[in-house]
Amino acid sequence: MKDENLMSTRLPPGRSILLAAGLVVAALGVYFGWTSLTAPDTASVVRSLRAAGATVTEQPPSEGSSFLHGSAHHLLVNGQDVWVYEYAAPALVELDVGSVSADGSTFKNNFGPFGAAVTVDYIAPPHYYKTGRVIALYVGRDIATLRLLRQVFGPPFAGSDAAASNAIMAA
Repeated sequence: MKDENLMSTRLPPGRSILLAAGLVVAALGVYFGWTSLTAPDTASVVRSLRAAGATVTEQPPSEGSSFLHGSAHHLLVNGQDVWVYEYAAPALVELDVGSVSADGSTFKNNFGPFGAAVTVDYIAPPHYYKTGRVIALYVGRDIATLRLLRQVFGPPFAGSDAAASNAIMAA
């Protein structure tokens, strides 16, 4: 009799898989929801820049890089152009971070055998930073701007100042 009761409480294999899949989807939903609510976004980056003493003006919407998939925001930070790309979740930021080469000049989209790479020739050195749900791109050489961005975002994840940023911060 005990064996019959145990058999009746077990789920069929198909339902077990559906239950496990449902739990995974629910866990991912909680993760993306929580990180989307708590991770820094464009507004918090603007507040941090201003708190660090910067004058920040949000520019009218225009097209940013078509290689980054976040929502583009053009900022004028102490007179320097800074592009901020906001994503729905930090995990989506990491997908784009992985597509940028170490020197910041090449973008790769690796979709199986159909992957492609695009190389960009910038007018000045690119500098890529990230925090939370945001990637920031500054193309320029202004030392004060580089210091400010490093103060707010931490060290760059890509771009020409990966080695130079240590010298900039020491100066």
